[in-house]
Amino acid sequence: FVTLLKSGDDYLGGRDLFEDSDYFVKYIPNQEHASLFDKSTSAPVPASLKQSLAYYLLALYVAQDRARPKPISMLVHPSSSIELHRAYERWVNNVLNAWESVLRDPLEQTYKSEKTRIFEVAETELRKTIKLKSDWNLDEALQEIRWWISKIGVRVINSEGQKIKPDEWKSQAGWIVIGGNNLERGFTIENLAVTYMPRSLGGGNADVIQQRGRFFGYKRTYIDLLRGWFFQDNAQAYRDYVVHEKSIRSQLEAIDKKNGKLSEWR
Repeated sequence: FVTLLKSGDDYLGGRDLFEDSDYFVKYIPNQEHASLFDKSTSAPVPASLKQSLAYYLLALYVAQDRARPKPISMLVHPSSSIELHRAYERWVNNVLNAWESVLRDPLEQTYKSEKTRIFEVAETELRKTIKLKSDWNLDEALQEIRWWISKIGVRVINSEGQKIKPDEWKSQAGWIVIGGNNLERGFTIENLAVTYMPRSLGGGNADVIQQRGRFFGYKRTYIDLLRGWFFQDNAQAYRDYVVHEKSIRSQLEAIDKKNGKLSEWR
């Protein structure tokens, strides 16, 4: 027999993020594809990764100001290659360290350049879902953000990496978690708000697509901060998954309502 269960009111699934939301999905440009998988130490930081990190820092600032969610996390989810995980760890740390230095002096040209090219774009993105205070000032926010950068834990989680223990999450104001297959099944990322997923569809199986969706879950209390960067075909796969899920559920619902046998379903 079959009984359909419904999720709780605070749960966000595929329909909420990929069908009803017109802001969650951000696209990683196709022209960045080669640079996203360049493992060399001299490879430049992909622009979309930098943009997602800037948005994450603003989201962390808002989360700390309103006291939810704390801590706030970001997932960087490239392929299963350990070498590539190291490259992303290097990029993330380089960007954060550079900003910690650059944001020190608003009069410097580098500061003005980063503010205009990167942080004002992130601020525009944030304003799509967050009503910022009337006295909001980006320069003041960036001064505080510079301080918060040192309160972010960057952790690679793979067969060689170190997992985050349940009681460890609250030791940082924010987490940036980097990894591949080890993050797909059974690993909970506390208060995940920002996802950066530069990975191929692989076989495109429905169960794999669903398992990679660490951004699903009980997150309605901070839905206004959620963003995900994807390749276009990956985002479309999640939209297709929503259609697939609706179809399966509607067929099972018919059996449930008439108290039929599951063996009748084809």
